[in-house]
Amino acid sequence: MSRYARLDSDISQQVDDKLVKMKEESVSLNVRDTDFLLKTLIECEFKGREVEQAYTTMKKLSDLHRKQTNES
Repeated sequence: MSRYARLDSDISQQVDDKLVKMKEESVSLNVRDTDFLLKTLIECEFKGREVEQAYTTMKKLSDLHRKQTNES
């Protein structure tokens, strides 16, 4: 088994529910947040069907991170 934790469907649903709830609230990510998330995603393994979503998410985070570092 991989040393990386994999989300099962129950945990995945809980994460989705929390994301919907967070979306209703005002959420902002600072440079430390985006840096942490990017580093964490880089260390993860993704299944074939998850690769495209992982890439899209990392691209968005990377763009946000670059924008924030250029503003600093």
